[in-house]
Amino acid sequence: MSNEDSQKAQSSNVPDIVVGIGASAGGLEALQSFFRDSKPLPGMAFVVVQHLSPDFPSLMDEILSRGSTMPVYMVDREMELTSGTIYVNAPGKELIVTPGRLVLTERERSSALSMPIDRFFRSLAGSYGSHSIAVVLSGTGSDGSRGIRSVHDAGGLVIVQSIESAKFDGMPRTALASGVVDLIIPPEDIFNAVVRHKEALDNPIGPESDDDVVELVRDNESVLFSIYKLLFESSGIDFSMYKLSTVARRVNRRLALVKAHSLEAYQKLLEENSEELGQLYKDLLIGVTSFFRDKEVFTYLEEHVIPPLLAGLAPDQELRIWDCGCATGEEPYSLAILLREQILKTGIKNRVRIFASDVHQQSLSIAMAGVYTAEGLKGVSEERVRANFIEQGSSFRVSPEIRSMVTFVAHNVLRDPPFTKIDLISCRNFLIYLQPHAQVRVLSIFHYALRHGGILFLGSSETPGSLRDDFESLENSAKIFRKSRDRSVLPALRPVDVPAFRMRMPEKQNAPFPDNRLLSILDAVVSECMPAGFVINEVRELLYCFGRGADLLTMKPGRMSIDILELVPQSLRMLLIGGIPQVRKEGKPLRFERVSVPMPSDEGSEFAVTLRLVTIKAIKTAAVLILLEPITSEAPRRDVEVTTVFSPADLSRYTEIEGLHEELRFTKDTLQATIEELETTNEELQASNEELVASNEELQSTNEELHSLNEELYTVNTEYHQKINELTELSNDMENFLGATDIATIFLDNDLNIRRYTPKVAELLMLMPQDIGRRIDTFALRLRTPDLLAHIQSVLRSGLPVEAESQAFSGRYFLVRVIPYRTTDTIEGVVVTMIDITSLKQKEQDLRLSEERYRTLVQASEGVIWNMDSAGSVTVPQPAWEKQTAQRWEAYRGLGWMSSVLEQDRARVLQLFGTGYADGEVRSTLALVWNAEY
Repeated sequence: MSNEDSQKAQSSNVPDIVVGIGASAGGLEALQSFFRDSKPLPGMAFVVVQHLSPDFPSLMDEILSRGSTMPVYMVDREMELTSGTIYVNAPGKELIVTPGRLVLTERERSSALSMPIDRFFRSLAGSYGSHSIAVVLSGTGSDGSRGIRSVHDAGGLVIVQSIESAKFDGMPRTALASGVVDLIIPPEDIFNAVVRHKEALDNPIGPESDDDVVELVRDNESVLFSIYKLLFESSGIDFSMYKLSTVARRVNRRLALVKAHSLEAYQKLLEENSEELGQLYKDLLIGVTSFFRDKEVFTYLEEHVIPPLLAGLAPDQELRIWDCGCATGEEPYSLAILLREQILKTGIKNRVRIFASDVHQQSLSIAMAGVYTAEGLKGVSEERVRANFIEQGSSFRVSPEIRSMVTFVAHNVLRDPPFTKIDLISCRNFLIYLQPHAQVRVLSIFHYALRHGGILFLGSSETPGSLRDDFESLENSAKIFRKSRDRSVLPALRPVDVPAFRMRMPEKQNAPFPDNRLLSILDAVVSECMPAGFVINEVRELLYCFGRGADLLTMKPGRMSIDILELVPQSLRMLLIGGIPQVRKEGKPLRFERVSVPMPSDEGSEFAVTLRLVTIKAIKTAAVLILLEPITSEAPRRDVEVTTVFSPADLSRYTEIEGLHEELRFTKDTLQATIEELETTNEELQASNEELVASNEELQSTNEELHSLNEELYTVNTEYHQKINELTELSNDMENFLGATDIATIFLDNDLNIRRYTPKVAELLMLMPQDIGRRIDTFALRLRTPDLLAHIQSVLRSGLPVEAESQAFSGRYFLVRVIPYRTTDTIEGVVVTMIDITSLKQKEQDLRLSEERYRTLVQASEGVIWNMDSAGSVTVPQPAWEKQTAQRWEAYRGLGWMSSVLEQDRARVLQLFGTGYADGEVRSTLALVWNAEY
């Protein structure tokens, strides 16, 4: 194979999709269902992360390998990822994934609460982005619920085991509560869902570019409005105020996930499936946040914004901050940390209140809990962590001092009334998702909510837009602005009664807003051509000021008011009190002649004017135009209707009205003070309630730690239970096997204690079941083998097998074989087998006797010379027994049982006679010879 081919093969074996699987108590059954009959998928690897106790070994890799054709590895060191492989975390270790590799970190044994699944999911999202898949299976606690948010935000797929199929539903329920789950299915269907998702990534069915997505949605505007309606009815949020590109991308993602081939089909699915509608809602609420995100910006706040804000407070004034779109709470807590550090540094005693608002209730629940993992605190220095967080196992809880500064509330900035008298508003990277008209509305709300000189903190790509003349830029790159001008923005603040999607939008939706330069020219023309005057609304609030009318207005110290009666001189106040209701009631212009007003340029002097009140018919509200015309003016009257003329002398009847007005104003002030006191009391009660909630959450956290420990023990117990069943089967097989061999076998440990023996041993050595555990040398062995114990000791020392023969007291013979009892890498005892060789021994003795006789015959024949004559007579020259031999031969010849053939073999017969055998032995030998040879 060439080097290039080798590189291609190696790269093709690296997965481009990684599936992270988190499981705990009850997860073994779910994992077995997940991988049952699964086959390797090219380009995809699986990583299983479980809660495993570091005090017990894990058998998970061994168990999973039986149900899948994919190889399974226990990750006990840093490993490279390979396609078509299953990886399992080792006990006492935590896993993170980098592109192409699995990295191990040690789990702190002192940490009771560990979140290894959350940590792995975060690394998975950071390394594989939209090609990451997170799966949450059975388990108790909340591990995985935070990590899946990272996978979701990165564009990956999130799958959770269905509640009804989970043995323990704690982890699936908390994952579902996060609001970012894409699929909820039983474990046996998850593998096929993963396969389908991979096919969708390899062969996308929808439009590929963002422009194509937007074009697809724009061509189906009526269908899109129907989807907006469904979302509004279920969540109360008008998503038509979001930018079309944002909505289109999220809708297209859901189209791919549910395999819908058209927008119309997806709309029908939303009408029938409330779960999918909820998934779309959660997808559209984009929440990306972290502690001290953009450190340079927070450094600028710390050095140049927060110190002046605190220093400019009156002794009894509180600092009010609004964090709009707080998500899971990292940003408001970051602001609280900066404020607390500055308060401790300067010793300021003023109260600080941070209102943190969002529309996503699940995110607010996380924020109110104030518990974050070590991964989530990466942007916080160790010094700040020690000062502002309380360590709880592997997680950290916001300290009570920081928590008491922040009030979390569900609030829709586009619909709900805003907070008021705010010193600093933070709204980062929210406006960029809104339509231009919605951006204007939100900015107008912020303008209204801020005090004069208040700070507006926006995202890196956001500006005040059409209100830029009302804000002064403090730091252009940080997008921090100061409110520099007070003016009415009430038209933009009116409640939105009808969602935008219900109003047919004009063909040209991108019409430009009025040019600010043109508005400035119109203001100048009005100032030059119009006499001094004002426009007020239905509640007498000042909307516009003409000419030199501003010179007549006076501001009182204390609480700001834009009621025209609070701003104009006393001489005009009585006339307006009676005139405004009159002109509204009759609908005709009203004129007061020769009204004295103070001279703006000359303190103490006055000049006469004609006061005219006119209703404005062009506006669909009860607006009134107030004009102050000099008496010398000869301008022609343009009144179309008859003007009612009053003289100042005729206004005595309004004196009582003025008194009533003063009383009403006092009542209003008293009521306002009472309302503020009630608000303060309510906020204090809310703070107390939040403290109780925090205490309850601490107890829940403790309970979760106990759940985590219980999960580990349950997992270990499940694995061992399955292993015990397998060992029981193996033990039964071994018992039957040893019984079937009919071989005496005895197992001894290193201390020569009996572990196990076969029934044959019990017969031979007279052992009983209660003898298991006793030393073998305490028994009187019924064997004539004194060296048996020595052989056993020799095998234990050397590890070399030994064989020896032994005879039992019963007379039977045995072959004794002693071999070492080996485990993986050590000798844990010996195995002694005794094979009955009695029959073999008998044959051996018979053979030995035959050989001995033959050997004796051969030896006896050596050196003997036999002489025979022609008549067959034998002559033995020496020794002396030859005469006796000849006589015995002659005697045997007379017996009738000998054959003529034996007569011919005199030499052999005489040789036998010469050995000294007895007569019976000679006859037996002769018979054997005859049978063998003839």
